[in-house]
Amino acid sequence: MAVVALQETGGETAVLGRSVYKAYGKRTSDVSVLRNLDIHVPQEAIYGLLGPSGCGKTTLLRCILGRLEIDSGEILVLGKPPNTPGHGIPGVRVGYMPQESALFSEFSMKDHLRYFGQLHGMTKKEITSRTEFLVQLLNFPEPEKLARDLSGGQQRRVSFAVALLQEAPLLILDEPTVGVDPLLRAKIWRHLRELVVQTKTTIVITTHYIEEARQADMVGLMRDGKILAEAPPSELMERHSSATLEDVFLTICESEVGVNGDGDAVINDIENDASSLLLFGKTSVEKGSDASAGRSYLVNKAMETVRGWCRSCACTSCHCQAPSFTKASIYKSCTNCVAVIWKNIIKFKRNPGLLIFMFLLPMFQICVFCLAIGGDPTDLSVTIVNQDATNPGFGDMFIEQLDNTTIHKKYAVSEAEGRQQVVDGHSWAVVYIGSNFTEDMMKRVLEGLKADNETLEGSTIEISMDETNEQIALVLVREFQSAYEAFVEKAVKLLNGNPKAVASPVQFGPHIYGPKTLKFTYYIAPGILVSISFGMAIGLTAITLILERKEGLLDRSWVAGVNVFEVVFSHAVTQLFIIIVQMMFMVIFLILVFKIPCEGNVAYVLLLVILQGMTGMSCGLLISALCDTEIAAVQLAMGLFYPTLLLSGIIWPIEAMPLWLRYISYCLPTMYAAKSMRSIMSRGWGLDWQVVWTGYLITIAWFLLLLLLSAIGLKKKK
Repeated sequence: MAVVALQETGGETAVLGRSVYKAYGKRTSDVSVLRNLDIHVPQEAIYGLLGPSGCGKTTLLRCILGRLEIDSGEILVLGKPPNTPGHGIPGVRVGYMPQESALFSEFSMKDHLRYFGQLHGMTKKEITSRTEFLVQLLNFPEPEKLARDLSGGQQRRVSFAVALLQEAPLLILDEPTVGVDPLLRAKIWRHLRELVVQTKTTIVITTHYIEEARQADMVGLMRDGKILAEAPPSELMERHSSATLEDVFLTICESEVGVNGDGDAVINDIENDASSLLLFGKTSVEKGSDASAGRSYLVNKAMETVRGWCRSCACTSCHCQAPSFTKASIYKSCTNCVAVIWKNIIKFKRNPGLLIFMFLLPMFQICVFCLAIGGDPTDLSVTIVNQDATNPGFGDMFIEQLDNTTIHKKYAVSEAEGRQQVVDGHSWAVVYIGSNFTEDMMKRVLEGLKADNETLEGSTIEISMDETNEQIALVLVREFQSAYEAFVEKAVKLLNGNPKAVASPVQFGPHIYGPKTLKFTYYIAPGILVSISFGMAIGLTAITLILERKEGLLDRSWVAGVNVFEVVFSHAVTQLFIIIVQMMFMVIFLILVFKIPCEGNVAYVLLLVILQGMTGMSCGLLISALCDTEIAAVQLAMGLFYPTLLLSGIIWPIEAMPLWLRYISYCLPTMYAAKSMRSIMSRGWGLDWQVVWTGYLITIAWFLLLLLLSAIGLKKKK
């Protein structure tokens, strides 16, 4: 009866594995998951893969799908090894449903089917037709409802629909009926049977409901990385005189442990395995022959038979490499890119709050920078001790020249009292004017070089400051100097003297570059543009791929045939649009709203900012490709961003750094860009200056390098 059933479902082999070995970890301490496993799945049949959690079922399925490379042995799927160019596995020839739901939370059922339909090259009409059919099959009342609003069971149904979408010749389902009500479970099994009969589909299904596997044409009982038995369910129950498959599995496991004690033996009654005899064209096996040797002989023979089916190339081996770049493959790659870009756009569209936040955040950062950095401190408390005997005198004249906005004047009777206010933290400085200041100042001006030391000391204003804050101390020094220059000029005029006679002999002419009033904001603004564009882009992409990989979304796209280049390119295109909008708003806000001087071409500024954003984006993709968790990605991003900010000459000139540290600065992606940006905005230079075009050239080089590294890292993770 078993032979007849298998003849009805077809006699060729869909999946064939020989001595498959797979281990995780380092060579010195690896953990074996698949241990010299042999498997053969007949075409046009339902193959139930049964076994406890941790026995290697999912790993085996991932090897069959081409998602994992085996360490040794061989696997043929539909006649060729997985990942053979042009074979379609992974790709359009396999439908896959993973254990987890692996759904985009912002997508509805229809969105999922449209996305994966595009990946499989289906037309819009075909996608619509299949969607209507699957909605009816799975009793899905709300196909427009987003996945994040669905129950667990409904999400499983959507995931199952994705696997059934393109009616692939091979269907791999990893526990598809978990969380599904019994009526729908029965309906699913009926549909699977119809697929086998009507569309000649081969189905590999895992389930922890062992008894429901009795509906399969063939079952493989798996334990400790090996297939213990492989035969039709009825034959296994008859052979072991058991009423249920669960009893069969228990009996075989007990027998295995009884033979070896460590689970290494493979208990397979090859003499009575009708499926094996049929698959390999044999009618009998000698009595008393070694079971393991017999199984190896049969699997080797089948491997030769399956290889013989491959007629797509001139060579005799199925490991042949079909042409990688054809018109069809290029077109397929383009459609995949369009599908992934559409998917990314829909995700952003369904999160309008996040999208608005991303557009507004750079402008908010520019506002915070311009409002908080570079402005002059105000209302700085300064204690004044004026003991000038002349009232009003030159002491009062000097005090009048002090800017009332910057300096908040406080008075003290004695110099000791004034110093104590500084010591107690109530003032930033104490200004002491002596009792004979007016008289001595007049003598100093009139006598000039003939003035004695007593006169010079009496006409001196003594200032003692709290210099723990360098920026405030510099502002106070500047204010005191400006006040003194204005006071001296006014005092000399009152004495009918020439103000130029007491002016400093060192005179600064008109500025060659830079505004008349130099502010720290003007110096740091070009570098801030570079750092914000670079840092924002890193934050935008650093966890993008991690979330998709963590939720199984990226894995499902790999199985659908998407490659690393298509994923990286599609994410780059999507993020580039956001980066361009962000940078345009940021540059406009900085120059037009806050009036930061820009002597050069604004187009040059915008282009360099966008290029820096693209470099940050590729750096974020690299982080996303290398890290497994969001925490690791955030830590790595922050660990890279802050040294880059501090060492690129953005906040402080690199000329102030030790020589060895400067060489590190030269290797950073933002250093030359900041230098170039400063030359454009502050000096008005263009692309004919080396320092400017060097910044563009190095930025582009960093972008391409990081993008290449992210593709390599993603390929390793894949």
